[in-house]
Amino acid sequence: MTDNIFNILAEPKRLEALVNVQLIDTPAEEAFDRLTRLASVILNAPVSLVSLVEPTRQFFKSQTGLPEPWASLRETPISHSFCQHVVATGEPLIIEDARSHPLVCDNPAIHDLNVISYLGIPLTSPEGWLLGSFCVIDNEPRVWTQQDIQVMNTLAQAVTTEIKLRHEAREKDEMIAELQARNAELDAFSRTVSHNLKNPVSGITGWVSVSARYSDRMSPEELVDLIEKIGDLATQANSIIDSLLFLARIHRAEDVPCQELAMFYILDDALLRLEREIASHQVTVHLPDAHLFPRCIGYRQWVEEVWMNYISNAIEYGGKPPTITFGAEQLSNGFVRYWITDNGKGLSPEEQSELFVPFIRLPETAQIPGHGLGLSIVLAIVKKLGGNVGVTSEIGVGSTFSFTLPAKSEF
Repeated sequence: MTDNIFNILAEPKRLEALVNVQLIDTPAEEAFDRLTRLASVILNAPVSLVSLVEPTRQFFKSQTGLPEPWASLRETPISHSFCQHVVATGEPLIIEDARSHPLVCDNPAIHDLNVISYLGIPLTSPEGWLLGSFCVIDNEPRVWTQQDIQVMNTLAQAVTTEIKLRHEAREKDEMIAELQARNAELDAFSRTVSHNLKNPVSGITGWVSVSARYSDRMSPEELVDLIEKIGDLATQANSIIDSLLFLARIHRAEDVPCQELAMFYILDDALLRLEREIASHQVTVHLPDAHLFPRCIGYRQWVEEVWMNYISNAIEYGGKPPTITFGAEQLSNGFVRYWITDNGKGLSPEEQSELFVPFIRLPETAQIPGHGLGLSIVLAIVKKLGGNVGVTSEIGVGSTFSFTLPAKSEF
């Protein structure tokens, strides 16, 4: 195989199209087998294949007439492929006698699979990428007629149509699943708005009613205390609304302006924003050296919010006083993992499984002031940026919350 053919076969977008059609390494199916049998019968050819070509092999989604072991293997090395040339040119390949054809005369399939004459038609993805070939093979020299070529073109179009229909069906199923998920999320969202806002709004209403009825009997100090209570509840309601709006903006965002991030300094800014809470709770913070924090790709404002929510949780639910430790590591899969460890009570496996479910609050944390949207925001941000979230915990020891983002070299 020449370098030029390999480059065509290894084109990333073409390989992505091969993955997206979801046919590679899948079982035989009657919809395709019917077409290969039909091609063999109409053209009186002993072998017919639906061949999908990768850089190192060709996989047969359907085959009729192949000898063993190839019939069971349903693939050959790329060295045995005539179909690679169909993909390389995007044109039908018509070979009357492979033994004397300059393109394939040295191909080991001539000896190993008794491929003497070959007629292959390109197969394309719904986006137009060349996937492989629909071909017939004879073990004798053969002159392929215009009628043979026309029949194979028609049958190849049927294969391409089958691939397209499957693609459209999957897209429709994915859209339905996405709509169902969005509807469930909207339902949970509405319940969250109702539940979380009801408490502060009810509190404001109640205290306003008290002040209206008894203000003439209250001392100035009591009135000031009442006003402060109303102000705190209004601030809580406003914070809930801000979080809900922020979460909605994340879900609506299409093109996120990602760039290289110096993560250590983003974390430092988040700690600075929480300086008052850190001081009031007497938090001990352990930070590694700046050079031990790998850079990543992300959207700075959102990533800072991830740290804000993780740190706030560690302060609220950590030990008395809290101790929080930060770390990071470069993963072998092209991502960076960042984490924060607290010295809290720890979480059971059941509690851990519910943490990142949108809009869920654990029963114990529901009794602590806050609105429980922080981890929903973290999940939404990290997923939008292409990463994952995680938690590990041990009862009586503490918890480690983490998230991953693409490393600079992999973006």
